[in-house]
Amino acid sequence: MRYTAAQNGEANGGPGRGAGLPGQDRRQGRQARVGRWRACGVGRGAGCGAVAADAGSGAEAVGEEAQPLRFVATPLEAIRAARHQLYYAWFTHEAVQRGAISSETFAHEIRVGEMILRWPLANRTPEALARLSWNTFQTALSVSAIAADRALDDTFGLPRPRERKPLEPADKMNDVDAIRTVMFALRCACAHDPANPRWACHQQYLGVFRIDALGFELDTKVLNGQPWNIAHVGGPLGYFNLLSYCQKLVETSLGGAP
Repeated sequence: MRYTAAQNGEANGGPGRGAGLPGQDRRQGRQARVGRWRACGVGRGAGCGAVAADAGSGAEAVGEEAQPLRFVATPLEAIRAARHQLYYAWFTHEAVQRGAISSETFAHEIRVGEMILRWPLANRTPEALARLSWNTFQTALSVSAIAADRALDDTFGLPRPRERKPLEPADKMNDVDAIRTVMFALRCACAHDPANPRWACHQQYLGVFRIDALGFELDTKVLNGQPWNIAHVGGPLGYFNLLSYCQKLVETSLGGAP
């Protein structure tokens, strides 16, 4: 996923991610933030370092490798793109599990310019493919957690719920603040060490956070310091529900955007 300079306050004179919005209510702040996302649409697809085949090599471009990366222009687009990528990774993993993708799927050679790529059979056994496809799903999940956390921040504003003063008790938080806290904890677990995600919750993020709309509960006091496991959030289905709820909140905040 490619984010634009304006989101970091580098275009349109907008404030950076950590800047506050004094004197504005949440709706005004949200409109300003969404405006900054949309303002970046003029550069969508441009200047992204497209990979092209060497014209002198006789090689042909392979699918999307020859196309620029696609920008996301709004928080809602960010969550939708992350969900699509997560679903793609899950369907790929499922296809490996049922044998629709096998070692023979990758038996061909790929020519990239003057380079020929081959994947040795020893590295694409059924066991290896199952491990790789699961890791691909985990990577997509990590990206989606980061994207959802950012989209919620840009929709509902900063500071985050657990950074407000005075600090509200965890059991008194509403669903919006609770899921923002859960997604931030997930984002931190994934972003700090993607290859070995681990729960790392600062003092104000220790507690039992409940999302009543989902019947979901996360006890970070127990999980803090432990290696990340998708079972902690109810397995793949539990995480899909979290991400869908994030998207619903952003859509609702934007007035039911299509």
